[in-house]
Formats: sequence, C-alpha cells, structure tokens
Amino acid sequence: MSVRDDVRELLEGVPEERLEDVRTYLEHLRYADCAWKSWQHQHGGSETDERIRLAVAEAEADPRPSVPHESVASWLRSWGTDNELPSPNEN
Repeated sequence: MSVRDDVRELLEGVPEERLEDVRTYLEHLRYADCAWKSWQHQHGGSETDERIRLAVAEAEADPRPSVPHESVASWLRSWGTDNELPSPNEN
C-alpha cells in the first residue's frame, strides 16, 4: 500500500463538512514543503547542518554577554500592553 492509498483511506473517515479544512491543511503542508526545499536549495541542504553546528559552537565560545531568547521574547510580547517590559539589556 502506498502513502497515497493510506491518505485516501484516512479521508474516507473524514465527515463531508470537514473536507474543506483538510484540503486547506494539505495546501499549507504543500506550501511548507516547497518552502523547506527552497531553503535547503538556497542554503546547502545537509551541508547546512554542519554550518549550523559551527555557528552554535562559535556563539557558545563568544565571551561577550548575551541576552537569553526567552527574555527577548517576553519583552517583545509585552509591547503594546499595559505592562510593557523594559528592554532586556536594561535589566
């Protein structure tokens, strides 16, 4: 049995009123797959993994102070609210 056969079989169990949602979801998956392939083509596919590992190792070896991601993310999420946080580098 192929993956297409599996998908067809799964679709048989989906109520008619939900098929449009399934179609939309599949279109999003197709778009994401195309975007992923394009990114891999642009950035070197599996070779990118090694470049990422090297970049992470370089960043971890950098002695300069850094701001944790969650601190920055919390700060950004607070923008436009009544409880806007100060910039993480001001703490």
